[in-house]
Amino acid sequence: MARRGLYFHTLTQEGTRELHWLPHWSSKPISLNIDLGEFVPGPRPLAVFNGDLYYTATTPEYGTELYRLPAGSKTPILIDINKGPGGPGPEQFGSLPINLIEFDGHLYFTAFTDDLGTRLYRLAPGSNTPERIETADGAELSITRLQVFGDTLYFGAQTEERGIEFYRLEAGSSTPTVIDLTPGPGDSLQGTTTMTELDGAFYFPARRDGLEVELMRFTPGCDTGTIIDVNPGPASSFPDKITAFKDAVYFAAGTEEAGRELYRLADDSTTPTRIDINPGAADSNPDAFTGYRGHLYFTATTEEHGRELYRLAPGSKKPVLIDINRGAESSNPFGFTEFRGQLYFSAYTEEHGRELYKLGPGRCKPKLIDINRGEESSNPHDFTVSGRKLYFTATTEEHGAEFYRLHGGSNKPLLVDIEPGSFGSDPMGYYVV
Repeated sequence: MARRGLYFHTLTQEGTRELHWLPHWSSKPISLNIDLGEFVPGPRPLAVFNGDLYYTATTPEYGTELYRLPAGSKTPILIDINKGPGGPGPEQFGSLPINLIEFDGHLYFTAFTDDLGTRLYRLAPGSNTPERIETADGAELSITRLQVFGDTLYFGAQTEERGIEFYRLEAGSSTPTVIDLTPGPGDSLQGTTTMTELDGAFYFPARRDGLEVELMRFTPGCDTGTIIDVNPGPASSFPDKITAFKDAVYFAAGTEEAGRELYRLADDSTTPTRIDINPGAADSNPDAFTGYRGHLYFTATTEEHGRELYRLAPGSKKPVLIDINRGAESSNPFGFTEFRGQLYFSAYTEEHGRELYKLGPGRCKPKLIDINRGEESSNPHDFTVSGRKLYFTATTEEHGAEFYRLHGGSNKPLLVDIEPGSFGSDPMGYYVV
């Protein structure tokens, strides 16, 4: 069984990335002596499946490929999908495996080969030979993040005949079936669409009649979806940032009249409610929706306050402003993570730079946790909860970008200096087992 704890990769002074493991009971990361090369792709380049650790690594000999580290072993096994050498050319960069996800007793992922392009693959437990999953209609390109709901795997793929469409793979099957929501060559799905689930239905941006991009509600088991027409007429609303919270989905969408604003759609409704944060045609561009202690937190922009943090009660149309960088300048908060009953995030002010903050339930004034004292920023990011600690990466002039941990109830993050001196190990890719 893969050892429980926090996995992440760091930068070495030779310019490559190295894999580390931090046990839940320890404060000292342990190098696994695994060289990941200079490039680590995403999303989801790390996974634990059937007790083994899977990860991607880049070498001059093979390019970026998948590796399996069996439980209890120190010797990784190469799973070479795109045969041949690595290198800078498009035909030499390996298979770039990403989207590792467990489903139906297998590890699924997408990978590239020179002759087939991007395809869906799966691995049986203990196997080093991936099985390619082909659609009945020869779909060429997996374009959405693989998502599992119940006993079905969903993804998007492209054919010349249908464009980019929705596919599902039932547990126990080897052949995905298409759900052609917009018959004809026009695309249904948009780019790297991620589906959001609420009460058994999926929500995502989709094209209507091959033209406008609006919100789609789709119920598994059906072959049609319901368009939620946010911007009636020939223009698109381009909904995104779709987030399920309580009994509704919240999302950003745009109209000529109101600009790009916040919308709420109840799970039993086809009429979204607009929550107009920046009145008039100007955009507020709401983003980073995060549910915390019964309220929805998010960022939005106004001319008066810049880009700041807001809190919205369920059913309300009046968000509460939490103004961190007072005046028209923005604090641009991001990275919202709940830890030990507090909401932690990164935000900017002229006085302190970009630093760590925490906010209690119902409060309007966050507490500053100043890592790099003065006006210079520590730029904290990649907040990850593992065990009873919050881990993240932050930067100081003395230590560079390094690994930090914070105990619950403390306001003093502790440095874990992996590369002593000012070089900085730049830890990232945190994955909790």
